[in-house]
Amino acid sequence: MVLKSVRLAAFALGLAACLWGSDSSQMQSPLLGYAAQQSPPELRAILGVPGAAVFSDPLSLPRRTMRLRLAPGQQYAIIERAQEDPAVLLLNGTETGGIAVIPGAVRALDSVSFSPSGRSAVLISQGLGRLQVITGLPQAPQLAKDIDLRLLPELPDNAAVSDDGGSVLFSSAGAVYLVLPDGSATIVLSVTPTASIAFLPASTTAAIGDPGTGSLYLFQRLAGGTVASLLASGLPGLGQVAASGDGKMLYVTDTQSQRIWSVNVASGAVGQFDLQVSASKLDRLRNADTFLISSEPGLPGWIFFRQGEDARTVFVPAVPRHLRRSPERVVNLK
Repeated sequence: MVLKSVRLAAFALGLAACLWGSDSSQMQSPLLGYAAQQSPPELRAILGVPGAAVFSDPLSLPRRTMRLRLAPGQQYAIIERAQEDPAVLLLNGTETGGIAVIPGAVRALDSVSFSPSGRSAVLISQGLGRLQVITGLPQAPQLAKDIDLRLLPELPDNAAVSDDGGSVLFSSAGAVYLVLPDGSATIVLSVTPTASIAFLPASTTAAIGDPGTGSLYLFQRLAGGTVASLLASGLPGLGQVAASGDGKMLYVTDTQSQRIWSVNVASGAVGQFDLQVSASKLDRLRNADTFLISSEPGLPGWIFFRQGEDARTVFVPAVPRHLRRSPERVVNLK
């Protein structure tokens, strides 16, 4: 399957010139989602429509924000602030909303991984030796699990959690483990090196990508136990994995080439979408199957989205240097 590319750069640049010069125009433009830099934190809205989108000015962030991580669907972000507990920051168009502190959440986080819908998240702090599962996001966050990393057979490099917060998988450099109810873990698959893991929406089924072999597995919890069965192979350079909004398709980035694979969850059939850029991320925007696949401060961004059986990539021009504005780091939020 060959990706049909949309390169409406001239139209986008013309629109950008108008939007960058008018704050009121920014407020009236459709919101596709957000682009974030984790640390130092920066958050910009992506305004417009596919093929004619631009980045907003940096949005104001709460005082002492040190790190920022966007949830799938981008209704909120989890922020870390100096000398304060991690918190949920609601996102409201071109303005940030209220803050909700996450009760009992550990500080000094090494990673935050969200469930497909963003209703749950898993936090890891190797320095403080904790793995925590947070549910009830974003409106009523609560600590559902708090696990001592010393109980685990290996330290996790990354983790994934189901939407209900009941299933947690994590990967070391050599294996993927399932966290058990007592806080211990059991191996479900040997991998080389650290695997990519993504749960399907509203499901305890997860995709596990092994970069060393270019293989994609489907992890399932069955009545007789758990199984990780081979779904697809021959994916050299296998990178990040994300599920479609309906859970019927998996998207897989290629770290060695400019393409994204699609893998049918039911059949394992593999399709290929050729890109104009290497996909360095799969950040789900506000529409179900729309992803920000490339975005660096001061550089153009690229968006990937499905249209029926086809897909598109669209270009988001960089903010010209002379028009960039420094974000306000302080807002009146408590």
